[in-house]
Amino acid sequence: MQSTIKKNYERVVAPDGTVTLAYKGKRLNAHQVAASGMAQLVVLIAGCYATFGIYYVLHGMLGNVGDTISIVAGAVLTLYVLRKLFYARTYQLTLTRDGIIFPRSSYGASTGQLPYGDIDDLGVTTYSSSGQNGFYQSTNVYASAGGTEVKITRFIPQTLADAIIREINAKMGEVHSLARAG
Repeated sequence: MQSTIKKNYERVVAPDGTVTLAYKGKRLNAHQVAASGMAQLVVLIAGCYATFGIYYVLHGMLGNVGDTISIVAGAVLTLYVLRKLFYARTYQLTLTRDGIIFPRSSYGASTGQLPYGDIDDLGVTTYSSSGQNGFYQSTNVYASAGGTEVKITRFIPQTLADAIIREINAKMGEVHSLARAG
């Protein structure tokens, strides 16, 4: 039977046993999301001003054709900025034979590495906040390593955090059983 349920993450297993988990994560935690309503409004207003600026430049150069181009360019620019600053993007968590490779920041391709032998504990940190538009909650998965709490995921739903912890524990168990057998 085919499942009709959409998973919150994609799991890809490479021939060498490396597991890559791709998931959607938010750039902002619950406190930031609750306070971001005003920031999103500021971006929308700035987008309107940018649209008018583009309009004046293109109207003078291209006439009426520039009007349509300026409105489309302003809308695309505004949506791009909103998407980059506030909305979710896809992150990857890679579980190798030696450890975890995880995103270090929400911007760019910077990654961190954590060997399984250094992990003392896995857990979740939950952020909750309420704002004018409702209650917000976000969670991230962390690993305790040498007295340091290392955040290994971006802000995600609780169910996704639980699933990622199960995946990491399964991979760690697989690695430990191979080490005992070898």
